[in-house]
Amino acid sequence: MKLLKRLLHTIRLYYFNSPDEKDLIQAYARRQPASRTPADAPAIAVQCSADILYFGVFGEIVTALREHFPLHADQYVFRSLRVGESHFPIGFLWTALVENGWSDRRWQRLYAAYCDRVAVRSAAWLSPLAELRIWRQASRLWRQARDKNDFASLTVDGILIGDLIIDAYVRFKPSPEFDLRDRYVLRILRQALRDIKKARAYFGMRRPKLFLTSYTSYIQHGIPARVAVALGIQTVSFGSYQQMCKPLSQEDQTHLAEHWHYHERFKALPVTEQRARRASADERLNSRMRGEIDNAIGYMRTSAYAAHSTEIPDVKGTVIIYLPDFYDSIHVYRWTAFHDYWEWACFTIDTLSSAGIPFLIKAHPNASPDSKLVYDRLCARYPALPFVPPGVTTAQLAEAGIAAGVSPRGTVLSELAFLGVPVIAAGDHPHAEFDLVLPPRTVADYRSRLLNATQLPRDPQRMRDQACEFYAMHNLLPDPDEVALRDKWLAVRATTMTEDTVSQYTVAKVIASLADLGEAPAFRKYIAEWANHIAPGQGHLSRRDELGQGSSLSATV
Repeated sequence: MKLLKRLLHTIRLYYFNSPDEKDLIQAYARRQPASRTPADAPAIAVQCSADILYFGVFGEIVTALREHFPLHADQYVFRSLRVGESHFPIGFLWTALVENGWSDRRWQRLYAAYCDRVAVRSAAWLSPLAELRIWRQASRLWRQARDKNDFASLTVDGILIGDLIIDAYVRFKPSPEFDLRDRYVLRILRQALRDIKKARAYFGMRRPKLFLTSYTSYIQHGIPARVAVALGIQTVSFGSYQQMCKPLSQEDQTHLAEHWHYHERFKALPVTEQRARRASADERLNSRMRGEIDNAIGYMRTSAYAAHSTEIPDVKGTVIIYLPDFYDSIHVYRWTAFHDYWEWACFTIDTLSSAGIPFLIKAHPNASPDSKLVYDRLCARYPALPFVPPGVTTAQLAEAGIAAGVSPRGTVLSELAFLGVPVIAAGDHPHAEFDLVLPPRTVADYRSRLLNATQLPRDPQRMRDQACEFYAMHNLLPDPDEVALRDKWLAVRATTMTEDTVSQYTVAKVIASLADLGEAPAFRKYIAEWANHIAPGQGHLSRRDELGQGSSLSATV
C-alpha cells in the first residue's frame, strides 16, 4: 500500500501541473495577443527548461517582444538523459517513471501559455533507418576513441561534442570519473548524434530569428546552442550569475562571463575609477570573510566562512587541496588540463605525496550528497588522507601560515589571493587573465606548479589588489542599469530556487519578482535590441514604454 501511495504521489507530482503552475499559465496566457499570429510572422525558439526560473524569464521576453510585433514562439524540448538511468533495473525503472514524455507534457503545458507549438523533442525517436545509421556511426566513433583526450576533441558535422558527452556522463551516470569503455558513453553518444540531426533540421529549415537557452553545458544544452550558432542563429544564454543574459558566438560558446577580458578592461578604466572599484571590492570581500553571502556567491546555501573552529591544525608550510563538486561540468571553461575532477584529485594527491610535500584536503562547503560519497571513495583509495577539520575556514588557514591553495577553478582562488596565499589552478578559470593564478594548459605544466607549491612567490599586497580587481570586473558591472538588472535577475533566481526539482515556490513572489524584472530599463533595452534584430526598424519603445506603464503581469493574477 505504501508503494502504491508513493507511486500515485510521484505521478501527481511530475505529470500534472500544480495549482501554482496553473496560476502562472493563466497569468501569461492572458497577456498574449487575442488575434491570430500571421503565418509569415518571424519565429523565435525557446528552450523548454524544467525550471520555473526560465519559464518565467523566457515568458517575460516573449510577451515583451509581442508588444512590438506578432511572432511565433517554438518550444525546444531538450530533455533526453535521466540521472541514474544506467543503474538497471531499479535506477532505470525509477528514472523512467519520473522523467518521460508525460512529465515533459507538464512543462510543455506551462510553456504553451506563450509558445505556439512544440517544434523539437530531443527524446523522440527518428525513423528506423535514421536510428540505424546513428547507431552504426555512434558505435564506430566509440570504438575508434583511444583515450579521454582523444574523445574530448570529438567533432561531428563541424560541432564539437566530445567535451559535452564527458560532462553529461559524469552528471547523468552519475560518476565522478569518466569511463570511456562504459556502454553508457555509447548511449550518450547516440543521443548526441540524434540531437545534432534534429537541431540542424530545425534551425536549418525554420531559421528562427532568436534562440533562448538556459545553459551551454552537457549535450542537452550545448548541442542545440552550438548548432544554432554555427547556422548563424542569434543565440542568447541565461546561465550566468554575473549578468542576466549573454549572446553566444563562434568564438565564445559558453554561458559564462567573458573573464578573459577582465584585466585589460580594468586597466583601461580611469585611475580614479580603478581605485574606487578596488576599494568597493575590498570591502565586499572583507564582508565575505566575515561569513556574509553576496550576489557573487548567491548560489551557495551557506557561507564557507560562516563557522569558525578553535581547533586549527598545524598547517604552517602545508598545501591545502580544495575539493570541488565532483559532478560539475569541468569543460564549461575554454580549456582544462583534466577531463574529470576525480582524475584531477587523484593526480594532485599522488603528485604531492610522491614529492613529500605536506598537504591537507578541504571539503567543499556546499558539497552535494553525491560528492560526499566521492569523499568516502577518496578515503578508501587513500586511507590516511588528511582532511581539514570541519568549521576551519580558509581565512583561519591563511592566518595559520599555509603555503598554497590548490583548486581546479573555484571562487576560493581569488579568496586565497585576497588573503595573501599563492594559488594553483588546473585549467582555464574566471581569474585566468590575472597573474595571481596563471592557468596551466597541460598536465605536465600543472605538475611542475604542484612540485613548486611551497616555493611560490608571495606579494600579499599585489595579490590582494588583483583579487579586488577580479572581483570588481566579475561582479561590479559599470552600468548602473545593468547592475539593477543583474540584481533583479538574481532576485528571480532566489524566488524560484529549490532543493529539488519539484516547485516549492510561492507563485505571488515569483510573479512579483518577474514583474520587477520586466520593468527594469536594461531589460527593456535588451527587448528593443532583440526586436530590432528580429524585425529591423521595429526595435523601438513599445506602446507601454511610451506611456510610462509598468509590467502588467502583477495585475493579471
